[in-house]
Amino acid sequence: MTDIFEAETGAKFIAADDMIVRWLRQVPTRRFEPETFKWIMDQLFARLGIFVDVGAATGWFSIPVLQSGIDVIGFECNRRVMARLQENCQLNGIEGAADLGRGVFHQAAASSVEGTTTFTYNPTLPLTSGGSVEPGVTVNSASEKVPTLTVDGSVSHAKVAVIKIDAEGHELSVLAGAAETIKRDKPALVLEANTREHLAVLAAWCEANGYGWQQADERNLLCLPS
Repeated sequence: MTDIFEAETGAKFIAADDMIVRWLRQVPTRRFEPETFKWIMDQLFARLGIFVDVGAATGWFSIPVLQSGIDVIGFECNRRVMARLQENCQLNGIEGAADLGRGVFHQAAASSVEGTTTFTYNPTLPLTSGGSVEPGVTVNSASEKVPTLTVDGSVSHAKVAVIKIDAEGHELSVLAGAAETIKRDKPALVLEANTREHLAVLAAWCEANGYGWQQADERNLLCLPS
């Protein structure tokens, strides 16, 4: 029998090898980034546009957003994680994770240009644990070539309300590939910063591009156009 975890959002996830499920079950009162999730939903309903999920993982944000009736375009370059995302979509009654009708999940890395790059990851760790297309981020790594796409090239047909970028150090390149979308729609942004140095770089980007920011938790910056 498949072990299923039901999140506070009401979305269900296959528990096997899911690092987030493992972390949540260690302390029964834990919730996964509740401040960030609430903020994303508030911004989506206020701004009336789609959700772009860069680093969609196994669907912890995209699936409940889709269940609320909001369209999603996501990017996940780890093929093992993408396979689980597809399974979780089916588990939640969302058919065809590669092309949802109300959204699309690309098995690709969002970046500054379209092409290919090398994705490195630690195959001994559970699903959703940080692989990256940035050199030197992961240890004991396996690697594979993955396609790269830009946010601009993937969302030109739709108004974007929120972009969440969890790209393990590749955030600036993702932002560069979303420059036209950001200029056009001025979406709310969630940017992950795993170190103080990375936070400073992203804060400088916000200042240079007319965004204010606040820190939601130990990683996520919540950014709004000034």
